[in-house]
Amino acid sequence: MNLINRIYNWLKERLTLEEFYVFEGSEIEMETRLYRTDYRPDYHFNIKPGKRKTHVITPLVSVGIGMVNGGGGKHITVCLEKVNVTENTVEIRLYTTIRPENWVMMVLFPVVLAITSASGLPFVHVFFLALLLIIAFGWFNFVYRNQEEALIEKIKRRLRLGEQIFKTPSLR
Repeated sequence: MNLINRIYNWLKERLTLEEFYVFEGSEIEMETRLYRTDYRPDYHFNIKPGKRKTHVITPLVSVGIGMVNGGGGKHITVCLEKVNVTENTVEIRLYTTIRPENWVMMVLFPVVLAITSASGLPFVHVFFLALLLIIAFGWFNFVYRNQEEALIEKIKRRLRLGEQIFKTPSLR
């Protein structure tokens, strides 16, 4: 079980983002700024309350999968969690999760390789299939990561957040 946890943590470090910031102001001010809709168009995103002190934020357009506001499928998502709330500050954790496509690719890759190598295909075909799967996995991660980072920048601009804090949050 320890090996599985280490592999999961290794993947999570590479496939997700996690950043901590301090909002200077009250929780109500932060919520008001977060949910306001009269910002410039480049500040816009969709937001809805999540579980326990969390807000789920998605972009209006998701380029990697060609989705526009409200389409089917799973948008790029950034979660905003209020880690520690005081009278004048709110510690914020912005994070992403491992996307379902990544799990599918991680399961599909060894299965496809096992089937193709057992089927008697020449090594060159198996090699190019593996290379194609690796390139697809890398490409989608590149596109998703760029969109996640752009969405985090919009959130930071809207909340006027400063530099990322590197200390361990109070409730973690």
